[in-house]
Amino acid sequence: MTINLLKHFQEKLENRPWLENCLEGKVESFPYSLDEAAVPELSKPFFPTDPMTQVVTPRKNGAPLFVANIPFGQAPTKVQDYTKYSQILEQFKKEAFGKTPEQSRREILKSLSLALGINRVKSIDPAFNRAFQRYIRNLPKINAISARAFGFFLEPKWTYKKYNRLTYPKNKAFLLLKEASGTVKIPFQKIREAIKNSGSTRDFVKSFEESAPKSPIYYTIMDDDSISLRGSQTKEGVFSRLKTLIEATHLPSIISPGYRLKNDELPLVRFAVQIDAAVRATMPMPYFPEPCTAFKIKGPNEPNYLGKLSFIGKGTALESRRFIESGRNVLTDGAVFVADGAVVTTTPARMITEKSKKFATLTPAQTKTKPCLQSLRSRVIQSHAFPKQWADILYAGLNFSTPKVTDATCRMMNIFSVFDPISRMFASEGRFSADTFDSAMQNYTNPLTQTQKDILASAKAHLMQLKMKEEMVDLVIETAKKSGAAIYLELTKLVSD
Repeated sequence: MTINLLKHFQEKLENRPWLENCLEGKVESFPYSLDEAAVPELSKPFFPTDPMTQVVTPRKNGAPLFVANIPFGQAPTKVQDYTKYSQILEQFKKEAFGKTPEQSRREILKSLSLALGINRVKSIDPAFNRAFQRYIRNLPKINAISARAFGFFLEPKWTYKKYNRLTYPKNKAFLLLKEASGTVKIPFQKIREAIKNSGSTRDFVKSFEESAPKSPIYYTIMDDDSISLRGSQTKEGVFSRLKTLIEATHLPSIISPGYRLKNDELPLVRFAVQIDAAVRATMPMPYFPEPCTAFKIKGPNEPNYLGKLSFIGKGTALESRRFIESGRNVLTDGAVFVADGAVVTTTPARMITEKSKKFATLTPAQTKTKPCLQSLRSRVIQSHAFPKQWADILYAGLNFSTPKVTDATCRMMNIFSVFDPISRMFASEGRFSADTFDSAMQNYTNPLTQTQKDILASAKAHLMQLKMKEEMVDLVIETAKKSGAAIYLELTKLVSD
């Protein structure tokens, strides 16, 4: 083997400065960085050695059946820890149906199949990657539930900080130092799409089609951080709750019983989620939450149309919205959101802000302060009670478009402000105080003032100039009226406790 000594010495000379800097602790000198703006690609899937699972035998040919998908993300590690994986499966067995673990264990084998997509960011360190592949190969055998799991990598893009043809390739540079860091943009849409299109999901759907052709099939998206599947006021498992709601609402195309946070969470954050859910329930097409939304992908005696639906669209997140947008021609039997909090989830980090931490309790006096009211409808909580969020989400659900979206949403925000009690408070003259809150609440049910009527008339005229049909404008106004009433009711209950 011939070695080009000149090139070898040139490379050593070129790479020596950053190597020495890194050895001295100046890791920012590492010549590569993660492209944090790039969306990672997904690797080909890999599977456990023993993928066998029980097959569901439908309880009744005609009752709703469920195929659930859960993305399960992992941090890089060499430890073969199956605790969380086992917890997810056990939670489904014990809490998905009925009011007791025994009821759930019986029913889950007759009505539900679950596909888990376990994913991890691909490391420069091959040892971590081999450990993850080994983790998937050795997944414990699944029993007492119809479920399958598979793994795949998120493959980030690495870039030169400063290109030089003599710089060592990134894998060699890493192995010399075992040093690299960065943040990866998680491709939420791609992850859910991969699980949806997996052989596991397709096989489960096909099995239900063949064994129970009269049954509707609901494709259900969930997250891996559920604390409880029995958050519903009825204390029954989320899929029992879904069954009841589906049958009561005549097989809607989209349905969600909502989610809530655990009881010991910050009271302001918990109440903000409660207001958000109350407003969602008033909207014809709210943003349906990923923690638990079911989509009808097959009606009785119909073929399934899961293949016509996709999570892929603008951006990397908002998976539920993109899925609904792709199904405008097939998800045509209405949408139902019930503010039932059927799934209890962990609290997203974005919701825990310095403002929310200031409210360790939430008394009526604290509620009547401006900082509290601002936090209650903060956009970080994805709150439908935030005026812009409300308008954007309602606009996305309408069969209407205009070249400049804000021409429509700004007018819709004006309509919302007429009926939203918090917007009324903020629009009041003078310094904000508890009296401002009390006055707005006491006068809420009074007839609209002339100023409010003028705002509605102006907004309606502008929307109709944008070619929005009058009946659609009236729907916007009616939705704003219901949304405002929902916020008023929640605030009333809070300050009355």
